[in-house]
Amino acid sequence: MKNLVIRISFIIVTFLVSTALLWAQSEEEEKINEALDVLEDLTEAPEEGIPPVFFNKSEAIAIFPGVIKAGLIVGGRHGKGIVMIKDEQGNWSNPAFVSLSGGSFGLQIGAQSADIVLLFREKETVRQIKEREITLGGDAAVAAGPLGREIGTSTNPEFSAEVYSYARSRGLFAGLTIEGSVISVNESANQDFYDDPNIDMNEIFIRDNLQVPPVVNRLQQHLKAMR
Repeated sequence: MKNLVIRISFIIVTFLVSTALLWAQSEEEEKINEALDVLEDLTEAPEEGIPPVFFNKSEAIAIFPGVIKAGLIVGGRHGKGIVMIKDEQGNWSNPAFVSLSGGSFGLQIGAQSADIVLLFREKETVRQIKEREITLGGDAAVAAGPLGREIGTSTNPEFSAEVYSYARSRGLFAGLTIEGSVISVNESANQDFYDDPNIDMNEIFIRDNLQVPPVVNRLQQHLKAMR
């Protein structure tokens, strides 16, 4: 009888742990799905979204779906998202999970929740996140990004800022003032998603044999096509 109780207890514990791990992984996969949704919206109306030429000039991208306002008075925000870098052939890396917090977001569309997209001129800016968190406007110069209609038909607009920021809320895109916000590595999300307690951001970026769900490939292909 005692052995039976032990076996049943072991089965229950194993089931609960497995369920928790599956839930954690599915949560991160859903974040990637949300990021893909944001990018797909960008291509529906190029004049109202981020100029495709800016994607071509960018060496890295960060997407934070559903960043929420932390307080009506303070104005700080917090969200989780992903960051990816582009290699010399124009292919995009696997996503690394990061967090965005602090700062007062200067949204012109007055929303409590928004999708945040950041385009990076240099991939090294993103690599610095591995060593320490980076502060936008401090460690990296950031500017509100222009929309497609604002650069017209230019095929070579100036990409002067280290980071360009955008926000989407209620289906509308706008440039975003995001100085003072901090980007940091979400180590637990990376470990859960890639099922590796020792994985780091650089390894995620350079390894091409990591096991990932199909949505990652769709995201990579969508980014590659946006040029």
